[in-house]
Amino acid sequence: MAEVNKIGSNAFEDCKSLSAVNLEKISKLGSGVFKNCTALTTVNLEGSLNEINSNTFLGCTSLNSINVPATVKQIGSSAFQKCQSLGEFEFPTALTKIGSEAFEECTSLRQVDIPNMVKEIGSSAFEGCTMLDSVGISGFITEIDNKTFYRCASLRCVVLPASVKKIGTKAFQECSVLRSIDLPVALVSIGDDAFEKCASLESIKIPIAVTSIGSDAFYECTMLNRVELPVALKKIGGEAFAKCPSLRDVFLNSPTPPVIAKSTFKDVISCSFWLPKNSKPLYMANKDWVKVYVLKEKE
Repeated sequence: MAEVNKIGSNAFEDCKSLSAVNLEKISKLGSGVFKNCTALTTVNLEGSLNEINSNTFLGCTSLNSINVPATVKQIGSSAFQKCQSLGEFEFPTALTKIGSEAFEECTSLRQVDIPNMVKEIGSSAFEGCTMLDSVGISGFITEIDNKTFYRCASLRCVVLPASVKKIGTKAFQECSVLRSIDLPVALVSIGDDAFEKCASLESIKIPIAVTSIGSDAFYECTMLNRVELPVALKKIGGEAFAKCPSLRDVFLNSPTPPVIAKSTFKDVISCSFWLPKNSKPLYMANKDWVKVYVLKEKE
């Protein structure tokens, strides 16, 4: 197939005996071209290809080596979903978009380095990548979408760009070995369940511009012991810090009490809440904050 330059959608779908592909002048691949080619192990793509289309390698469970041209600007939705043998992937430098579920359940993938032209990473793009150890994002993305790294149980190191303004629902839920993360200074909101059950997370500093923290955002972060909340914070959702039994210190920087629910700090029983100087009367006058165990003013 070395001289072929275009292949239509689903052309080789379910070809169970196809083990290798070499395309030296490829300019277009339709969607689902190699879908469920379960014996496919190696792929070499060269040419002027601009996009890895949706479902192109979906279900190629034996795929362990692929070369993608530097010209590729987009990786479509579910393009490599369930490629369970894919241990590494070099993202093209021209890449601008990674579609939803693009690498979902690539259970052998160990490292992700997103190049600096990327502006969008879709929801669930790396969901269930259970061996993924480190993520570095150099692009100009403004959002970590819903479930982007959900159930990445081995994720230890994450570097986010300064451009991120929003962390979506369940973005890092069940990243159970993640011990720390530096949140970007531009961040404004943290979605529901964003860091739920990140059982190894020890401390978190919420950036200065964040105005809202979603429900269950840090629910059952059982090792979390220190939280610093920003001056701009207006609302903390229900059970956001519930079942965090190790939580000992919460530092608040807003002189006006943020809106909380009765369950926001449910089952947090031995924690001190440190308030800005001269703000304790306002907190004590708030019907929800007055029920928090220990309110102390900073010196």
